Amino acid sequence: MDILRSGKSSILNDYDTFLKIVELLAKSNIKIDIGDTTSKTVLDYAVSGEKPNVIKIFLDSDKFDQERKSNALLTAVNEGKVQEFEIFLDYIDHTKILEVLNTAPHNESTEVMKILLNNKRFTGEEKVQALL
Repeated sequence: MDILRSGKSSILNDYDTFLKIVELLAKSNIKIDIGDTTSKTVLDYAVSGEKPNVIKIFLDSDKFDQERKSNALLTAVNEGKVQEFEIFLDYIDHTKILEVLNTAPHNESTEVMKILLNNKRFTGEEKVQALL
């Protein structure tokens, strides 16, 4: 998981190779959805490390249950990671997204809320719920 945190590893200098390795891990029988001592998964670290392509690969792998996805979404909201937040809109049920927004500390990024409000996949009622 350090490779997703630091951004200084030599493998990141060749991003295409790095993505291929991530794809291999995601397609393998290796459990990538387990948390570390702080319960963070590689998906959480990809969010914190601002690695949108990695997030998509992990989410496409279907190895993360709704709870793990929701935790990573909460990380995006709490850290104001707008691009990363937007990715989850295609992978998490709307009610779960609203639940995460409603349980998050009241430090939601204005930009995150703009993404949600401008998103055509959410109904007007869902958008109002997110603001409450």
